[in-house]
Amino acid sequence: MYVNYPLSQKFFIKPSLTYLPILEKLIHQVLMKKQFSLRDIAIVYVHHPLKTSVNLIDSMIRLGGIPKNIFVLGKKYSECDTVVQQITRYGVHYQPCSAQIGLGQYNLSFTRDINLLWKKVSDNLGKDVQNLLILDHGGYATSFIPVPLLKQYKVIAVEKTTAGLMKFKDQGLPPFPLISVADAKTALSLIQEKDYHLILMDIGLPDMDGIALTHRIRLQQWQQTDTTPIIGLTAHIDLENRQRCLDAGMNTVITKPLKKETALELLTTFVPDACINQVSSLTDIRPVTGPVLDVEAMKALLKNEELIKDCIHLMMIGLKKDLIELPRLHQSANWQAIREIAHKLQGGASYIGAKRLEQACKQIDDYIRENGPIGQTNELYRELIKEMEAAQTVCEEYLKK
Repeated sequence: MYVNYPLSQKFFIKPSLTYLPILEKLIHQVLMKKQFSLRDIAIVYVHHPLKTSVNLIDSMIRLGGIPKNIFVLGKKYSECDTVVQQITRYGVHYQPCSAQIGLGQYNLSFTRDINLLWKKVSDNLGKDVQNLLILDHGGYATSFIPVPLLKQYKVIAVEKTTAGLMKFKDQGLPPFPLISVADAKTALSLIQEKDYHLILMDIGLPDMDGIALTHRIRLQQWQQTDTTPIIGLTAHIDLENRQRCLDAGMNTVITKPLKKETALELLTTFVPDACINQVSSLTDIRPVTGPVLDVEAMKALLKNEELIKDCIHLMMIGLKKDLIELPRLHQSANWQAIREIAHKLQGGASYIGAKRLEQACKQIDDYIRENGPIGQTNELYRELIKEMEAAQTVCEEYLKK
């Protein structure tokens, strides 16, 4: 059994659990960094190996997490072979718990499993890791973090269970930020104590469903001029339950996993004040100018009328296809794909003399590349669609001549 590392509880402190603005700091970090990523973060995740675990790991990797720096301890009694296979396909470190044999042996065997997990973390951490994120389920991983890791890395822990929080009340809080996501009651008390810019609401909370909690929050805020935006999160939802969420006071409902592009779009839409510093430094947006179709420039370049009409015909085929595809990509907040289409269109627009469309394509391409999908991307998207439709109309008229 691996117990060589001294336990870190002697570093724990005794004050009662207080508000820690870690989530706001993380959101601020996302907004202020042009390229937010989990690349330098190792993740230690203790949970039941269920479908939600697959969704979470997938989301972490999409946000830049490196699979070799993700360490998962799956609770044996709820283990599903299919889910375990899905998790291991990502290339993460997966360790099952020991079988629980003997009455009252859970604490002993699980403590041993946690120590083994921490040894695996210590032996396999990449050189690029600077931070540790503990996603705990019961407080064991947080309680038994080895002291060398505690001293070497910046650590944040998230505890999901009430039992885990009770453990910290007995032994004291860890010497690093601890975020509680244990239950609706805890969330409600935090919301009463402090104003938040945005609330991500899990529909399936253990002690009160997210719909009921949203209703209670709205009752608290009914006399306020400004209410906190609430975004519902769920693995699956039908139209009836979606409407229940909206009726309770949620601003919108999205399905898990939460993708980086969607998260940034939510921040841009619902937290405009938090984006002010970022937006002020973004690329200046200039109005597009010039003719929709510069016929003389096109003739000077291509010279042959038949070739000109062939190029315009090909451009129209592309515009028709892209005008169908772009709204779908915009609805799913897939800004990278939108940027790729704009980049492709820019070359074609330049070739046929569609000056305004060329400028619109270049602006949204440059903007997303430099700043990511925040700030004025929606304005640039609308400008792009307007110029595409204008170019399509003018091209159709030219071909009819």
